[in-house]
Amino acid sequence: MAEKTTTLGVKGMTCASCAVTVKKAIEKTPGVVNANVNLATNKATFTFDPNIISIDEIAKNVSKTGYALEVNIGKEVDELALAKKRMLLAIALIIPETVLMLIDMIWPNAIPYIDVISLIVAFPLIFIAGFTIIKTAFKALIHGNTNMDLLITMGVLASFATGIMKIAGMNIVNFAFIGGMIMFFQLIGKYLEALAKGRASRAIKSLLELGAKTARIIIDGQEVEVGTSNLDIGDIMVIRPGEKIPTDGLIIEGETTIDESMTTGESMPVLKNLNDRVIGGTINQMGSIK
Repeated sequence: MAEKTTTLGVKGMTCASCAVTVKKAIEKTPGVVNANVNLATNKATFTFDPNIISIDEIAKNVSKTGYALEVNIGKEVDELALAKKRMLLAIALIIPETVLMLIDMIWPNAIPYIDVISLIVAFPLIFIAGFTIIKTAFKALIHGNTNMDLLITMGVLASFATGIMKIAGMNIVNFAFIGGMIMFFQLIGKYLEALAKGRASRAIKSLLELGAKTARIIIDGQEVEVGTSNLDIGDIMVIRPGEKIPTDGLIIEGETTIDESMTTGESMPVLKNLNDRVIGGTINQMGSIK
C-alpha cells in the first residue's frame, strides 16, 4: 500500500513550543515519513505508511506528550465558544476582586480579614475559570515538556501561596489578588487567540474552496475526469484556457499565461513555458497545457 497523507486537529497546543513537541512526537513514530504542525489552525499534517503504523498508534504516541490528535471526525470542540465562556466568567469574578484590591490599597486595614477574603475571591478565578490552563500546565510538566501555560501557572500559584503563608503567620506580602489578576489577563488573551485562530482558519478554508474540485488526467491515452483528492504524483493533467489549475505541477507540454493574483498578488498574467512550475488554484488563460 502506498504512503498516506492525512490532516487531523490537535488539542492542547498553546504556543510554538507545543507545536514543535507535537511535530517531534509524530516524526519519531516508526512509519511516519514527515510531519507538519500548524499552531494557527491547530492542525497536524503527516505522511505515513499504513502497513507499518496506524493513525490510532500515532495518536497514542502524541498523547504521551500531553497533547491529543482528534482522530474521530465530528468531535472537534468549538474552542472559541469555550474560550469566550471562560473569559466572561473571569470578567464576572475580576470585578469584586478589583474593588476589594483598590479599597485595600487606598485604605489599608479598612476591610477586616482581607487576607482570608483575598483567597476566597481569587480561588474561583484561578482554579475554576483558569482550570484548563492549570490542567494543561501540569500535563506538560508530567510529560517533561514546558509551555506558556506552565509559566503562567507557576506565577499564579506562587502568588496564591503568599496569601496562604500570610494567614499562617509569616511576615510576607499577600499577592493573592495579583494571582487572580494574572489569570484574568491570561484568559482574555486565550479568547483573543482563539478569535484570531478562527479567522485564520476561515480564511484558509475560503482559499481552499477557490481551488478546482476535479481534474482532467490522461489514462491509457484517454482524458478522464477525477476528483482532485484522487490525484497522484506523476499524473498528467490537461488544462484548457479559462480553467483552474487543480494542483501544483510542472508543464511538460504547451505554453500559456496564468493569472496568479490569488496566490502571489501579481496583477499581470505570468507567461509559462515548458518545465515551468504552476500553482494550484490559479487560472490558465491563453493556451492548453499538460
